[in-house]
Amino acid sequence: MLYASRGSPERIKPVVPLLVRPLRNAFAKYDKEVVLWCLKAIQQLVTCNEGVGEVFMPYCKQFLAPLALFLDQTKNIGDSIDYGQRKRDDVGEEVSSSDAR
Repeated sequence: MLYASRGSPERIKPVVPLLVRPLRNAFAKYDKEVVLWCLKAIQQLVTCNEGVGEVFMPYCKQFLAPLALFLDQTKNIGDSIDYGQRKRDDVGEEVSSSDAR
């Protein structure tokens, strides 16, 4: 759906309100893998076309409470180097990162 709408955001904008409830329900599962998949889906949705982020913004408050529980769940490996960063499987880092990838 996102690939087919490249260059024409008017195809995605009407669908965004319909995606909020399933995403909110998925975040409410409090499962780390599900939260990671939802965060990646939201990142792809917002960056697929210009203007989609503005449509999605009024619904972001609904995701804050479930995501707040994952803020402090980062990996603590001490002095070691975490080579798994490229997998992006650390829920705490993904929730607290502010850059759109």
